Amino acid sequence: MSIVSDSTKAWHAYYIEQRLYRRDFRVRRAATSSIPFFGSEILGEADGSDEDRAFARLGAEYGLHESYVMPHRTADSRLFAVVMIGPRGPVDPAYRVAALCFSSALLLAALRIEAASLRASPAGARPRLTRRQLECLEWSRLGKSSADIGNILGLSPRTIDEHIAAACQLLGVRTRVQAVSTALTQGLLPYPASPGGARNP
Repeated sequence: MSIVSDSTKAWHAYYIEQRLYRRDFRVRRAATSSIPFFGSEILGEADGSDEDRAFARLGAEYGLHESYVMPHRTADSRLFAVVMIGPRGPVDPAYRVAALCFSSALLLAALRIEAASLRASPAGARPRLTRRQLECLEWSRLGKSSADIGNILGLSPRTIDEHIAAACQLLGVRTRVQAVSTALTQGLLPYPASPGGARNP
């Protein structure tokens, strides 16, 4: 999520044009940690590199001396982050609480907007999974392995894996965790998973 004031438009355009996100130390930290942080704190760490400090000086040329980043990883491993960048300010307790509250509100708003847009999608735009694919995803959602699901439905674990792989392809994801998360978001789950030929329900 990006909120760009008039004073930072030039930096924003330069950042995108030069693909500076590939060098941005804040992007690297956000990708590996879920803990909010101030950019100055990262630069002050013992392992902060000269390259990272040079990147920060580049931003300072545009009047941007401090940043606050709140990373958030969704259940399907997508990364959201609120990044607030501006002139230098004191990183005192009041400033820290204000940054946390404001970035939390922005992140929640972004996630709500995304969820609302997915719910508003016409039903025809959603992938059409088979009953068996939905059953396999529902049992996966409930924590069952392929062997467990195969036992419940009277199918081989390999067949279960094939159903889940087909569901992943239809949903445009790579893993069963992503498939379950996406199906939940799109309202396809929970699904009334039947016990089928259950031997150990």
